[in-house]
Amino acid sequence: KHQKEATIEALSFGKLAKGTKLLGIVRELQPEYAVVSLPNLLSGYILKKENDPLPLTRALRVGQVLAVVILKTATETVGKGKNQVKRRRIQVSILPSSINMNAGVIAPSKTSCLRGQIKSVEDHGCLVDLGHGKQGFLQFEQIEP
Repeated sequence: KHQKEATIEALSFGKLAKGTKLLGIVRELQPEYAVVSLPNLLSGYILKKENDPLPLTRALRVGQVLAVVILKTATETVGKGKNQVKRRRIQVSILPSSINMNAGVIAPSKTSCLRGQIKSVEDHGCLVDLGHGKQGFLQFEQIEP
């Protein structure tokens, strides 16, 4: 039997699907949104949650590497007449509930890799939100400087 050789295809806008996980780098910050550079010259947008009082400019920094998940992709037409241009938009999320989807949050093992968001700093460590109603505690001794 001949096995079909595996091929690696370049990532493109058309191949992105909801739930795709990527690494991105924060390129631009505004209080209400952030622009993230994605592989193959793609750009994603993080929108601030409506009920979050903290502006994104306080939560993120330019140059920061983030795990992101695709929420949705859309193509929209802007302009009128001959000046019409198609613009592609990629909305991404950095929330643990989105990133940790299907990542063993319910029953993590010692080798599980989960993303979390520090909710509070306690006397001996940090309380970390893992999404899906799950929390963890990270002791200060376990944090590398």
